[in-house]
Amino acid sequence: MYDVVGGDMVEFTKTIKDPLGLHARPVALLYDIIAKHRCDVSVSIGDRHTNGRDVMGLMALSLIHI
Repeated sequence: MYDVVGGDMVEFTKTIKDPLGLHARPVALLYDIIAKHRCDVSVSIGDRHTNGRDVMGLMALSLIHI
């Protein structure tokens, strides 16, 4: 899903297909991509969420493919 919300905000949903979920290497790649841009990123699973710039927060979500 991809929506433009309001003026400049973009919202989308991405499903993690890796059976290992979002572990250290993908978290590092995601962080590197986010770090190159002036943006705010929120990552959520259910009612839990964290800032996309928070590596430990991303790891703590324990995002696992369902």
